[in-house]
Amino acid sequence: DAALAGGGPRHLVLHPDPNVHKAYVAYELTSLVACFDLDVETGAIKCGDGERRPEVRNVMSGLRCNALFAECEEQQSSTDNSDARMYEHLLHDDGGRNGVPVCSDAETSVAAIRLSPDASHVVVSSRIVGAEGAISALPLTEDGCFVPGARTKIRGTIGRGVRDFIVVGGGGGGDDVAPVVIAANQDTDEIVVLRDGKEVEILTKDALTPVCLCVVPN
Repeated sequence: DAALAGGGPRHLVLHPDPNVHKAYVAYELTSLVACFDLDVETGAIKCGDGERRPEVRNVMSGLRCNALFAECEEQQSSTDNSDARMYEHLLHDDGGRNGVPVCSDAETSVAAIRLSPDASHVVVSSRIVGAEGAISALPLTEDGCFVPGARTKIRGTIGRGVRDFIVVGGGGGGDDVAPVVIAANQDTDEIVVLRDGKEVEILTKDALTPVCLCVVPN
């Protein structure tokens, strides 16, 4: 798609519901995420002539708040006094992107993309130059489309150079019904935990240059 040209597709995830034929692609250089339809018969991404154009969102076009998945309160950065709209300076108008702003990889770049366990959100990590990393959650409808008009929720990761992350839990009983994000800050050697409505928890500051995370089954 011409609106995504030059964005540097980095990773993609597929919707887990076999009845929802969607793929989500993260573009490293422009901080865009595109939602593509998949061909039911072949599984190929539909992006040719005559196909419906993909939905596109910028992962930094949102509000910084204290929860990624539940209702949240706007909050200040843990490292400065900027307000919830602290990421707006990263957004640049580009008439060729269907009105969706883009970011420059000289300022920020996308690292990893995941879906929440209940497929209610696309979750993306961003490495912001000279600042703490960010995790963005983009809400989805039941049929896998971006929720029209919904603002992306963004949380800081305290450390810098956030790379991989995992999303676990959610949908169970008890207090922690929202998914939990565990993220790796590559440049500051930290593994951190993001729970909705709670301060970011540092699991360790001694994970030397962490890049990848995975869940080990019992």
